[in-house]
Amino acid sequence: MPTPGTGQLNALDPSDAFRKQSVVVSGVYQVNEDLDSKYVFSDIEFARTLLQMDSTAVSAIELKLLPGVSEEGIREQLKPLFSEEIVIKNRIQQNDALYKMLNTENIAVYLIFTLVLIIALFNVIGSIIMMILDKRKNIKTLYNLGATLPEIRKIFFLQGTLLTTFGGLLGILLGVLAVGAQLQFEFVNITATLPYPVSLKLINVLVVFATITILGLIASKIASGRVREKLLN
Repeated sequence: MPTPGTGQLNALDPSDAFRKQSVVVSGVYQVNEDLDSKYVFSDIEFARTLLQMDSTAVSAIELKLLPGVSEEGIREQLKPLFSEEIVIKNRIQQNDALYKMLNTENIAVYLIFTLVLIIALFNVIGSIIMMILDKRKNIKTLYNLGATLPEIRKIFFLQGTLLTTFGGLLGILLGVLAVGAQLQFEFVNITATLPYPVSLKLINVLVVFATITILGLIASKIASGRVREKLLN
């Protein structure tokens, strides 16, 4: 460790500017690249000796809150305990770069999913239009029996809506099962000992279902609009 107050290194013997102690490595850890190359864990007495600090000097204190405890309430209770200004950070604030990356990844995956869904819905539109053309005689029969064009369009609109809605529910169910399996069995790993982190949130399920439903309604509306009087003639 650099010796405090030495200034520039001594040109004759630069090692004099550092304090050294010999230790035996008892183990290694692997979390991520930043942590692996940045931190060394040691006995606190060894660290105090190497840093030339007594037991009253600390650089950080870590607290683990019980479930249900208000984080803001704890913050307000901690500040008056110290005469100096302190910085209080939760786990997300300590690793803000990592969480920003994960949030950006979440948005990117959602946008890619939406793009794939839009492309897939073209197949739904095409399928409904092909069905309209195939059932043209039946549509004409309904029209002659008194069904109006809006009522006939409603039939194909409901068909497309049911198709996309039930397909979306099936896909969401498979996604929930995949996430649950990862949480339970951890079969996808980032490293040999670190499973890929996933979390199942109701808001994500609702956003995905809402996206599928809205785009499905739009696709069904476009396809059902092909039922026109010109088609019946």
